[in-house]
Amino acid sequence: NDFSPANRIVRHFRESKTSVENRLGNIFSSDDYGTAQLLIGYARDMNIGDGYIEEEKIIEDNIKRLQTNAKMKLDDFIGTLELAESYGQIDNTIEDKKEKILRSVNEWYIRCDESHNYGFFGKILDEFNNKIIKEAEKRGESIKKELESFCKDNTETEENEILANRIKKIREMIENQNYTVAEDLIRRLSNDEAETEIEQLNEDFLSEFVEQYDYNYKLVCNQREKLEKAVMISNRSRKETKHGRKMIENWLYSGHMGETKLFNLLMAMGFSVGTIEKKEKIGGKLETYDVYIQRAQNGRKNNYKHPISAFGSRAIENGFRVICLYGKYDANALIDTFKEIGSSKHCIALLDFSLTLDERRRLARKVKSEMPEKIFGVIDRVMLIYLANNAKETSVNRMLMSVMMPYAYYQPYVISSTDTMPPEMFMGRKDELNKIESPEGVNIVYGGRQLGKSALLKMAKNDINMDENGDRAVLVDIKGLDYKKAAKKISSQLHLEHIFAENKVTDDWDELAMNIKERLMDEKQKIPYLLLLIDEADIFIESCEDVNFKPFDALKDIQSIGQGRFKFVIAGLRNIVRFNRNVALGNNSVLTHLSSITIKPFNAMEAKELLEIPLFYLGLRFPKENDALVSTILATTNYFPGLIQLYCMKLLEAMKKPDYAGYNEADTPPYNVMEKHIKRVLSESGFQQSIREKFMITLKVDADDFYYVIALLAAYLYHENNSEDGYSPADIKQVAEEFGIAKIEKLDEEKVNALMEEMSELNIFRITASGKYLFTRYSFFQMMGTKNNIEDEMEKYME
Repeated sequence: NDFSPANRIVRHFRESKTSVENRLGNIFSSDDYGTAQLLIGYARDMNIGDGYIEEEKIIEDNIKRLQTNAKMKLDDFIGTLELAESYGQIDNTIEDKKEKILRSVNEWYIRCDESHNYGFFGKILDEFNNKIIKEAEKRGESIKKELESFCKDNTETEENEILANRIKKIREMIENQNYTVAEDLIRRLSNDEAETEIEQLNEDFLSEFVEQYDYNYKLVCNQREKLEKAVMISNRSRKETKHGRKMIENWLYSGHMGETKLFNLLMAMGFSVGTIEKKEKIGGKLETYDVYIQRAQNGRKNNYKHPISAFGSRAIENGFRVICLYGKYDANALIDTFKEIGSSKHCIALLDFSLTLDERRRLARKVKSEMPEKIFGVIDRVMLIYLANNAKETSVNRMLMSVMMPYAYYQPYVISSTDTMPPEMFMGRKDELNKIESPEGVNIVYGGRQLGKSALLKMAKNDINMDENGDRAVLVDIKGLDYKKAAKKISSQLHLEHIFAENKVTDDWDELAMNIKERLMDEKQKIPYLLLLIDEADIFIESCEDVNFKPFDALKDIQSIGQGRFKFVIAGLRNIVRFNRNVALGNNSVLTHLSSITIKPFNAMEAKELLEIPLFYLGLRFPKENDALVSTILATTNYFPGLIQLYCMKLLEAMKKPDYAGYNEADTPPYNVMEKHIKRVLSESGFQQSIREKFMITLKVDADDFYYVIALLAAYLYHENNSEDGYSPADIKQVAEEFGIAKIEKLDEEKVNALMEEMSELNIFRITASGKYLFTRYSFFQMMGTKNNIEDEMEKYME
């Protein structure tokens, strides 16, 4: 309304009058060239002033620039709109407000582009921004009330400095209209979730490398001098390190490296080298080696200290390439060399030359845009002298990755559940993993879709199978199989993985149990501990009901063979316990005596580790003054591991684009993640849809849609009452009765409460101080749709 034609006319009338020339000057300064053309036409018709030829030349000369600027402004506004939605500033529950704004802005962009009225388009964008900020204040008042309610119930906030600081931060977020973070911080405060720092991020080797660059470059830039002399000079005031000396002694000289020196060099750099194979020279000139990391000996596990699996766990089977380069190289020459080598393997280039910092930064940009398929890391004399002077045995490989990887490109994140998660990228869930692996731990693992159950089972197998004790772990996916077909697949897998010496495939659970017992009693080829991991077990458990859960009796019987000899773990969705518990109780099934855990979204610390640690090794930093950005990302992704990985993947992929994700080549890396980078990811088509899809598949976790229907009823209550106190199971039942939704109406209040508790475990609901329930995030309520959408959906469940 403030920008309606009538209001603009009134404002114009009240402005002080000025000359045409002055007015044109003001218009030009705001790029409003369409208005300038109208005013010039009017002035000519009224014979005011001269011909305005010079002004028309200004318009003609600047149209192209303004056209480009307007498109950039449009793209930036779309990002700002997505960010505003992510901050919780846009209320889509009455109408699809964001889509209406987008449609309106796009229509005006086309109109203003036709008329060259780019200044007017800029004003429209400003007015929409003002409108969003003004209308968002109502949401801020609601969150303020919630915070005041918390402070009222927790009177020690003033005496407790840590608590007072956290509340101060929440008030700042409300003031900045970042309601998503404010709401998330209140939730974490209510749950007594501590604010902790990630220790690994305190070692900023990259910043130290950049700070020392000029000094180190001057030490080693003379190619005719061997590195020993540079070390002597730089170490006059410091103790020489054993690893540093080894690196210098085994650095490449005189046009030849050789397997022995390369082995010593890589070992000094912290690689656990297994084998090195010298390859034929590429193009008859490039000295090339294939390097394979050593598999852990005597059953021990590799302890990977960084998240770059290409030079860790995946280099055991796949290896990586090392090439030796001599003579003068710049970024272009290095890229040409990498193209000649090809992208079949990840590659480390040892370069007996000193790159300037400017040239190394040029390389960082070029390699991301031109060679993103594999890692092409460059270790030159400057990097080598930094490592030699600073490395310790315990940290040298982490230090190398921290200073080499930001100048290369790598995508460590895994978003598909079918892809194997490398152990380096398995973060969080330490307690859950221990309970799955331990012989005294849980037998049943359940939770919503895409929360990481399968990744946990894969990691448990990786940890236990062939460990230092000779233990074994077998993972079997039985998706869609009943109890007979499941037995057949499990026995086949036990044979394939050489647990059974001979083929003992069976669909009989008693026979399968007997075969496993026999194998465990074999003293000649003893298996101290066998862990059987069964994934996607929902249909299996449902079918077990028909035979009084006999397969569970058989599995439980094997566990009694001896202390810590055998354990089974069955994983599935939430209903594997809930649907069968009553039946199992009635039939005295073993199912009720098995311990279980729920896999929930990450807690704040686990989510921060997954978000920040891999990015940190790739040179991306979240500045302390912008720490709200981290909270924004985590709250937007609802702490779902899959969504955090998707978000980070998009953040890294943006750096491959021609605009370098908006970073300046001259002063990066490090890459400071700013609000504009967050906007880019949020405005990518499909990202917001991915968030909604993940939310909906968590709600529709069961065939009966209990969670989804309860969420619909809660959203309806939001529209009707908008209570900050929350809604009780009785409130949910009452609405179900009013609308004739029998599946909820027929449940007793205790059962509805149990379902709502489960929804809070899955991070859909949170419990308020009064013991009632609200959506964990206001955005979840918004995702349920407008009141009309919700009533249409509820209609499908009416009887």
